[in-house]
Amino acid sequence: TTLTLHGEYPEANGHIERGKSTLVVTFGHNKDHRPDLKQLLWILTISEDGAVPVHFKVADGNTQDSTTHIETWEVLRRLVGSPQFLYVADCKLCSKENLHHIHEAGGWFITVLPQTRKEDSQFKEWLLTHTPDWQEIIRYPHPRRKDGPPDIFRAVESPIPDSDGYRLIWFHSSHKRERDAQSRQDRIVRAFKELDKLKAKLAGPRCRYTTLEGVELAVKKILSDTGAQAWISHQIHQWKKESYRQERRGRPGKDMRWRRRVKMCFRLSWNIIEEKIQ
Repeated sequence: TTLTLHGEYPEANGHIERGKSTLVVTFGHNKDHRPDLKQLLWILTISEDGAVPVHFKVADGNTQDSTTHIETWEVLRRLVGSPQFLYVADCKLCSKENLHHIHEAGGWFITVLPQTRKEDSQFKEWLLTHTPDWQEIIRYPHPRRKDGPPDIFRAVESPIPDSDGYRLIWFHSSHKRERDAQSRQDRIVRAFKELDKLKAKLAGPRCRYTTLEGVELAVKKILSDTGAQAWISHQIHQWKKESYRQERRGRPGKDMRWRRRVKMCFRLSWNIIEEKIQ
């Protein structure tokens, strides 16, 4: 995790003191969502039984979490005297270099697969045409209501092999499904409201959009800002609208010259992608 600090700390710049480098208090990926404040990275390892602190280290504030796991694992191996222990960490552990190091040394690990890995999107695509054989693993009481439904966890072995050959298991939480559904609905509603506003602008007499590309960018920005791009498809129809205007003031006659004006018009429509929601 990170230790968020207030102030400049000009002397915490990595200079050598008593033969050792001092820590660098600087900006980094702040876990407290305060990118305006400097920080240090605090690496803490605890035991499963009782959460007893086993090892900790403080690193420079701009240190990437993913680069610390090999060193931490090696320290634990020396403390245990063997690689035969289970190392559990978040998705920052899930890099090819980290997992390969632990595996080749004979160690065990459990980590979370990042959504950026291709296995995540492959499994989601697989779910559109298959029904997994979920097996119930455990139930937890409702986190807020004593009489609420339990949180049921289910698991299934991945039908798609991990790219590095490791065992991959997918978990499903009934409560997370409810939270995800509510979050998805909120995003879709926000997107619909913004798309309605854009549609009204396109139909208005003073529409500032003159190209199909400009309208497309506006739609994509709305879907991206609301986070609803995965569940909404859209169509943009364009056509030319002609109008004529007198070149001079006055009543029109047989010698009156007319100026032709062509305006690009756009109509926006959208739909929910039902198969992505199911």
